[in-house]
Amino acid sequence: MTEAHVLRTGPLQVRRLDAQLAITVPPLQLGAGDAIALLGSSGAGKTTLLEVLLGLSAPHVVEVHGERCFAGQPVAIAPSAAWRLWLRRDVAFVPQDARAALDPMLRLGAQASELSGATLSACATALRVLGEPEPDDVLARFPHQVSGGQAQRVLLATALARGPTLLVADEPTASLDVGRQGLLVAAMRALRARGGAVLVATHDADFAKALGARAFTLALGEVSPGEPPPVAWSPRRALPDAPATLLRARGLHVRRGNRAVLCGVDLELRAGEVVALLGPSGAGKTTLLATLAGLLRPAAGQVEHLAPGRAQILFQDAYASLTPGRTLRSLARETAASDIEVATLARALDLSDEEVSRPARALSGGQRRRAALLRALTVQPRVLLLDEPTSSLDPSTAVTVLDTVMAAAGKRAAACLLATHDTGLARALAHRVFTLDNGRLVPTQ
Repeated sequence: MTEAHVLRTGPLQVRRLDAQLAITVPPLQLGAGDAIALLGSSGAGKTTLLEVLLGLSAPHVVEVHGERCFAGQPVAIAPSAAWRLWLRRDVAFVPQDARAALDPMLRLGAQASELSGATLSACATALRVLGEPEPDDVLARFPHQVSGGQAQRVLLATALARGPTLLVADEPTASLDVGRQGLLVAAMRALRARGGAVLVATHDADFAKALGARAFTLALGEVSPGEPPPVAWSPRRALPDAPATLLRARGLHVRRGNRAVLCGVDLELRAGEVVALLGPSGAGKTTLLATLAGLLRPAAGQVEHLAPGRAQILFQDAYASLTPGRTLRSLARETAASDIEVATLARALDLSDEEVSRPARALSGGQRRRAALLRALTVQPRVLLLDEPTSSLDPSTAVTVLDTVMAAAGKRAAACLLATHDTGLARALAHRVFTLDNGRLVPTQ
C-alpha cells in the first residue's frame, strides 16, 4: 500500500439516535505499523465509534458528519462495491461479543477458514500462537462447546490469519487471562512489523501500553489524547464472626468428552465470604460454577446447599442470559420484590432510567453485564456465583459495580464465588483465592 495513512479522518460529529449519544472526534491518522487504543467507560460510545470509522453504522440509527478515508479513498456513507471490497480484502474486525458473532450451526474451523480466506491449518497455527494448546480440537467444535475465552481467541486468530492491512478489535482482552494477553500483544506487534495497523477499543490501559498504542479517551462525548486516571479497588469487607457454611461440594468430577475438567474438587462457601477462582481460559472455571449452581450433573461427587434458596449464577455471556427484545426493567421486575428495589439497584450499578428502559439488544457490552448483575441481585440469593463479572467493564465502573454487589451480598450475609482473570481484583476483594489447575483447586496466595 503506497498511501501513508491506512485510516485518516477529519473532525467528526457522531450522533446515535437510539441512545441519546453524541460524540466529537478530533482528526485521527493511523499509518502503516501504527496502533491506536480507544479507552473510556462502558456505554461511552467506543463500539459506535469503531463502527462509524469502518462505515458499518446504519444511517437511520447513526448520523455522521465529517470525512473518513482509507488509503486516501473516502469511506462511503452508503454501502458500495468499493466499500465491500475494502472490508473483505483489507480489514479484519473483531467484535466484542464473540459468541454472537459466531454461527452456532457451523464448526469453528469451517467459520475460521471461510472468514479468513486461510487454510484450516493456517487458522490452527494462528490459534496456537494465541496460546491454545489444542487448536485442532477447538476448531472441530461448535461455538457452544468452547469457553468464552476460546471463542474470543478463535475470532482473533481468524482476524490475524487474514493478514489484514487494518485490524480493528473491540475489547479483545475481555475474556483472556494475563498470559494470553501477552501472546496477543506479540501477535499484534508482529502484524504491525509487517506494515499492518491496529485499532482497538479497550478498558485495559496496561494492554494499550504493552501494545505501544497511542491512547485516546472517550468521555462525556469527547475524544481526547491520553488515558483515563487509574482507579483502586475498595478494601476487602470483614467476615462475620463464625460464618455458617452455605454451600459444600465434595469430590466433584466432571468430564467433557474424553477430557477430565474437574478432578475431585472440594469447596466450601461461607456466609459473607468472597472466594476468587483464578485459572486460564478453558481451565474449567465456568464448568465448576455451573456444577455448583446445579446446571451440570457431576460424574461423581455431590453439592449440598445448606441455606434456603438455590445459588444464583451470573453467566460469562451476559447477553445470552437476557431476552434481546425485552427491556431491562421488565426482566428485573420478574424477580424483584418491588419497582423501588429495581430502581435503587439500577442506580447503584450505574444504570440510568433511560438505559433500564432499553431492550437488551440496544445496550452496550458493559451495560449488558450490569443488566445481568441487576437481575441476579434482585433474586436476593444466599450464594452468588459470578463468572468474569468485570469483563466488558472499564476499571472505574468495575469498582462501582462490585462495590454494589459486595454491599448487596453483605446485607444478606451471602457467599460470593467469582471466577476472574483479574488477579488484582481477586487479591483485593477475596478472603480466599484458588487457582483451577488441571482440574484441581490449588490454594493461591
